[in-house]
Amino acid sequence: MIAKRILGMILLAGMGYMGYLKLEDTLYNLHDDAPFFLFIILLLALGVFFAVRRILTN
Repeated sequence: MIAKRILGMILLAGMGYMGYLKLEDTLYNLHDDAPFFLFIILLLALGVFFAVRRILTN
């Protein structure tokens, strides 16, 4: 049970890191559309928050 939780957190952290790298690259290339990407960042943050909350409560 604990191993599953730790594995989920590692997977989530890896996905978050890859998403961050992709997002940074996108922001660097398309800094004209910053508000749109800030909205996407907000959605990603909410998704990560709910995923972490779900992992911790299970």
